[in-house]
Amino acid sequence: MADSDIHLSDSSDSGLFKRIADELQQTLSGTWTTQASGLDQYYWDLAVDGQVITLHLEHYLGIMLLVEDANPQWVASERFQAVVRRLQMA
Repeated sequence: MADSDIHLSDSSDSGLFKRIADELQQTLSGTWTTQASGLDQYYWDLAVDGQVITLHLEHYLGIMLLVEDANPQWVASERFQAVVRRLQMA
């Protein structure tokens, strides 16, 4: 079973968040179903391959992907893991 939180960055920079969001959407061919943005938190839900993953930014915690509602086999897939590795190196 995959972790429900995948840490992408210690930075809570909104510009980095938006670059990560663009990369996720383009690479996974997903559709944003929710884009809730506040002063110090963002929650954006991406629907892809019948799954929903949440890109989350929280001040002091950084940027992470929340995947607890996604199929663990999909999360563990090489396609998804390759995207995660690339984003963690950004």
